[in-house]
Amino acid sequence: MNHLSDEKRQFLDYLFFVAPQTGDVSETSVISKKYPKEDNEESSLPNDVAYFCQPEGTYIEKFYGGSAVMKDSSFVFTLTDKDTSSTRYGVCHNFYVRKNPSDSTKDKLVSICVLTCHQFISGFRTVLATLKKITDSADRCCRERSTSCLEIWDYFTRSEMQLCDFPGIVQEYIQIIENWISMLLDSPVPEAGKSILNLQLLPDIHSSIHFALPDPTRLTLIDFPLHLPLELLGVNQCLKVLTCILLEHKVLVLSRDYNALTMSVLALVSMLYPLEYMFPVIPLLPCLMPSSEQILLAPTPFVIGIPASFVLLKKINLPQDVWVVDLDTNKIYQPKNEPDLPRLPELETTQLKSHLFQALKAMGSEDNYTAVENIENTRGSVKESYIYGNDVECVDVATRVAMIRFFDSPGVLRGAHKHMRTLRLYPRPVVAFQADCFLQSIELDNEGPMQENSFISLLSRTQAVEYLGEWSLSPSNVAFMRIQNGIWDPALIGDKPKWFAGQMESVNYNIASVPMLDQILKNADRIEAGDLLSPADLEFKRPVTSGFHERPENLALTRTRPPVSRGQSIQMMRSTSNSSVASSHKSSNSPMLRRTSQNEASNIPVGLSERQNEIRSLQQAKLQARQKRRLEITQDAELIREAAREALDGNGVSWIRLRKIKKLMESESWRLYMLSRLNQLTQREENTVYVESVEISPKAFKGISDLLKAVESGLESNFKEKKGNGGLSSVFFLMEIGHTHYCTKEEIQSPRQSLSESFSSFDNTVKAARIVAQGALTQINRQISQHKISELRLSSGSTTSEPTSIGIRRELKYRAGRMIEVETDEDDNEVRVYLYEALSREETAIWKKAQLWENAFLDVVSLERDALGMEHGPTDMIVRYRNLATAEKRRLENDEDQLLVTVLYNMSAFMIMMDVNPKLIRRKVRRLLGKSHIGLQQDKEIQRLLDSCEELHGNSADLKPLGSRHIRKQSFVVHAGTSAAGEVLFLEVCTDALILRNGMGTICERWWHEKLINMTFCPKTKVLCLWRRNGQETQLSKFYTKKCRELHHCLQEATQNSAARRHRPEIGGDFPVTDARTNKDGSLRVSLDGIIIKFEKSKMFLDIRHIKKCNTVKGVFIMEQIKPDTDEIIIHKFKSPISAEICYAVLCLFRYKTHYVNYIFEFS
Repeated sequence: MNHLSDEKRQFLDYLFFVAPQTGDVSETSVISKKYPKEDNEESSLPNDVAYFCQPEGTYIEKFYGGSAVMKDSSFVFTLTDKDTSSTRYGVCHNFYVRKNPSDSTKDKLVSICVLTCHQFISGFRTVLATLKKITDSADRCCRERSTSCLEIWDYFTRSEMQLCDFPGIVQEYIQIIENWISMLLDSPVPEAGKSILNLQLLPDIHSSIHFALPDPTRLTLIDFPLHLPLELLGVNQCLKVLTCILLEHKVLVLSRDYNALTMSVLALVSMLYPLEYMFPVIPLLPCLMPSSEQILLAPTPFVIGIPASFVLLKKINLPQDVWVVDLDTNKIYQPKNEPDLPRLPELETTQLKSHLFQALKAMGSEDNYTAVENIENTRGSVKESYIYGNDVECVDVATRVAMIRFFDSPGVLRGAHKHMRTLRLYPRPVVAFQADCFLQSIELDNEGPMQENSFISLLSRTQAVEYLGEWSLSPSNVAFMRIQNGIWDPALIGDKPKWFAGQMESVNYNIASVPMLDQILKNADRIEAGDLLSPADLEFKRPVTSGFHERPENLALTRTRPPVSRGQSIQMMRSTSNSSVASSHKSSNSPMLRRTSQNEASNIPVGLSERQNEIRSLQQAKLQARQKRRLEITQDAELIREAAREALDGNGVSWIRLRKIKKLMESESWRLYMLSRLNQLTQREENTVYVESVEISPKAFKGISDLLKAVESGLESNFKEKKGNGGLSSVFFLMEIGHTHYCTKEEIQSPRQSLSESFSSFDNTVKAARIVAQGALTQINRQISQHKISELRLSSGSTTSEPTSIGIRRELKYRAGRMIEVETDEDDNEVRVYLYEALSREETAIWKKAQLWENAFLDVVSLERDALGMEHGPTDMIVRYRNLATAEKRRLENDEDQLLVTVLYNMSAFMIMMDVNPKLIRRKVRRLLGKSHIGLQQDKEIQRLLDSCEELHGNSADLKPLGSRHIRKQSFVVHAGTSAAGEVLFLEVCTDALILRNGMGTICERWWHEKLINMTFCPKTKVLCLWRRNGQETQLSKFYTKKCRELHHCLQEATQNSAARRHRPEIGGDFPVTDARTNKDGSLRVSLDGIIIKFEKSKMFLDIRHIKKCNTVKGVFIMEQIKPDTDEIIIHKFKSPISAEICYAVLCLFRYKTHYVNYIFEFS
């Protein structure tokens, strides 16, 4: 999410002054001075930033008039980089420089601004006010000591003025101010969660200000009043604006007050945490910026703040699809052609309003007292409070907690993570959200249908929800998780330094040590009070009609639970599960329990005893229900096993049993269990190109087809009633069985009459399907002859083009991107009939639904990733990926590409097999290709298949085997501990890591090879010991296994291969050298062709085949070269401080060449 990064390298990017070029009011404001004077390498200072500092320029007097506009003001704006989406904050301090009474020109509007990546808004406001104070003092001193008509403000506000244009005394004061600014720019950056910066601005010891960033377990820093929109608009109106923003409407906020405008826009967007607004956010759009009104015509949603004079100055009409929020009148203007906003969930909204009203009440808003009472008397109101204080910071934390609890409520987004499907992690996470399944789960919880245009239905299809799934895989901030677990105390989650400064290291930095600064500040007390911006002026003043008043001093804030210290709360959170388990194991043998039962049994009230009996009976009823459910599951599993066994044996399935099986097939888990029993695939390990077909008997065909129809019926019922909620990955396994399992049927009568009798019931099932298959083969043969596709015979015998012998039949297959003929062992009078032909392929069948295939694709990808160990610990995997070399990163990306390509290729083949419209196939598959971010090189085979899908029919397109079936990994059965009495686990040795699974197949741990420190085993005790690094600690794990020696050797080989792959050297490089004989400097380049030595006037190339040996002696690289003609040995000596690295690079080149030659030799 776009929160503050902990790795910003600069405290301030720029400090600059903005002023009109001349005294004429029609002049455009420009940057008159900036510090540093040269642009940074990482980010430049755009010239348009002057428009943001003075959005209305000097026209502000014309529109508003009066003396109010002449007062000092401070506000914030943001600049967002369109390439990196990084945000920089601009904090601006505006004021008027007053001229001498004899000067005929008007007072000049001046802006002092800082541009930074950090959101230290209140601290930077103080810095700017202090800088103005110093400059005013210096200016007064200059006027007293110099008769020059030039002032210090002339230097900072006139871009054409240079330091040499001023008298000596003025130059001294300007240099003092610039030195102060220079030291400010060099201020260190506080490290998030570790240090706090104490910045002393003035010689006064009390003038220091504090800057600190919270650690990731706390709320991200928001250094502005988050509750301001609630104050200005009221709770109901504010929630209406938030609804517009959440549902991705165009929102325009306007006000005369820059500070209220920018703070409100930033606050509204910040309230969405942990959601992220994915569209443009512009807190302040300048009126005077050329063509700035064109942004309002953007086709995408936005949240933009504009001054109240924007429309008048631009002379435009606002677009018809924009919601306008007027902060000055507290009104919201709905577009004419836009429908009304959907209502928020009633119960959750009632709770949210109650908490927000409590927050405002804590600040002393009497307008909301009655509203709070009314809210608390409504149904579903809460008694708990998030308020832990009545200051602004505590109220802001309470507001954020209330919003997070609202998003995490059952009627909003709770449980959304269950419907997030991870497509890939590298190079950045990509997640798909199954909105229909999520909405169906909410309907089941609420026991009622949901309207199509309800708030939850519209919210679930926004980009913010999908991005939440991606961000949650490796969140940069986990405060929302702590809030979901009930931690609301600002002392534990607050973002301001006052809650965590005592736990951090102090970094003191004094910029008040500039010489002669004391002399300037002697005149500070003589400056008029109106020239400075007091802290009270930094906050927005509500109009008189608002009705807000100060908080009563005797207002008591109650809590529903006692305060808990930070350490106690964290300990409680971490030990919740352990304590509950421990408490359930307490027995009456405990001394405390015995004492209670003996001494206090007579004092227990009768009502309490009845209550205990009632609880005991409820627990017993729950236990009986659990046992009954376990027994039902066992019986259902046995039913499915028996039915699958009977079908495979050719005995068929009785109609009574089949009816119950159809009911069970509405559950995804039972569908997967049934299909795993029916799948008879025996894939050869060396065949990774296509999935091989399996022949079954005609009697088994009938029984299996009945069970597959039952699975199809369950899928249809699940998809129509539950929108696929529960999973649809069984679609792929059903299609795989139908695609690969077949039996042979004679086309004409043969002497084998006994076989024809067994087909009596089978003929009616496949008669129509056989006609379709014959027609498909005829059409494919016609396409083959038209396009003259070359034949490729894949048989175990001779590959010559001899006539087909008796007992050989050709079958057409699309394999490796082209049509080929595959020889089978059927006679000419036999035909293969596949199981998929028994499934429904009518126009009304569920296989024609594109959403079914998309949901099935997402579920299968999730299942495949889990089988490969890609779903466990995504945060750990992402962090590891960032620290890998480029080659290793590319390998991981290619692995994910291959997984997605394989599943998408098979899905395309299944859709072709079920006669889905080719246009629909192309549209759906190509959409998923783009959503999965698959590389162009990886998807070429899918694109060729899609281009040929109109010419393909049935199962003519071969399937690709899934990666989980041919991944190179070895699995060992181990016991935790040092004996066979420990828990049974499965230890898988993979390419990159060790994966530890429990008896159910769930991943418990994953240990990367590079984290392993040591491994030993004892053949006598059969115990394997593994030492691994976990953070700063070293942990020992012991496993008992009968194959400890084999496991140790397997682990050793895997870790060595992983280390060799990670530390693979880069072949080549340039190195500075000096010729030991002539002392001339040059360079030595190691490349795949050989070694190139360059000097100023000479160049030499040494073929790698002519180098006999190389070594280093006391910083001298020595290389022996053999002349091929005379066998003469020439010795080259080069001095270099990195001679060892040169020698290593040459040796790596030797090794690479040797392996390459051996590979070519073996291949040939």
